[in-house]
Amino acid sequence: DNVLRLCILSALRSSRSQASVVMNADRVIKRVHSVFQSNDPNERALAVWAFEALSPVLKDHHRIHSDIRDALASTNEHEQRACAHASASLSGVSASMAESSSSSVSRLALSVTTSPTLRILMLRVLSRFHHTPKMATQASQVIHQVLLDYPTRDVAIECVRALTRLTTSSGVGIGTCLSTLLDTARKEARSELRRCAASALSSFTPASLVVWGAPPEHLVAAAAESSDPMISISLMRTVSLLAARTG
Repeated sequence: DNVLRLCILSALRSSRSQASVVMNADRVIKRVHSVFQSNDPNERALAVWAFEALSPVLKDHHRIHSDIRDALASTNEHEQRACAHASASLSGVSASMAESSSSSVSRLALSVTTSPTLRILMLRVLSRFHHTPKMATQASQVIHQVLLDYPTRDVAIECVRALTRLTTSSGVGIGTCLSTLLDTARKEARSELRRCAASALSSFTPASLVVWGAPPEHLVAAAAESSDPMISISLMRTVSLLAARTG
């Protein structure tokens, strides 16, 4: 029953990092897939959560990739949410999963009928599309478009986080991302979003900040003009990182 499956799911999650050495992966995947074929959406959701826990050993299982990608269209909230999390985990380790799901994930992220919760989850999936410059560039463009089209607080904050994660992991579009973050930290009306952008700036490596090429004076000026001490501290931390690199 589902209680027993929850216990199994907990065990799979706890052994995620050792999945490839402590279990017969093919046998476990086969058993989980038999549950996924159920007509009960709650059982299917549990199976997808199990796939998410097994993501380290699923990067080359294209059948599972296809099943999860197709199940993103489910009308059941629990199953769809599980698929979103599984897509994010698998896209992070599998270029083929990221590439094959790019279209459907981008469509859901931009659709007016997508709920805010699912849109945020799609942004987290997009932030894992770091495998090639082309893939990262396309994902970045979608994230920027979501920020323009759906600027509600929670979605906007997730856009900043997703853009930061994607850029730091791919090394693509560093200048554009950092300029966007600085503009947001300086000009955004909502304090939560300004703080998020300022904090994101300080998460970049000194080498990335040098590639950006922005004069430190711009950061110092932004820190000085801010009335929020948390933003000023984050911006000055970024200045310190840049100064340490340029000597």
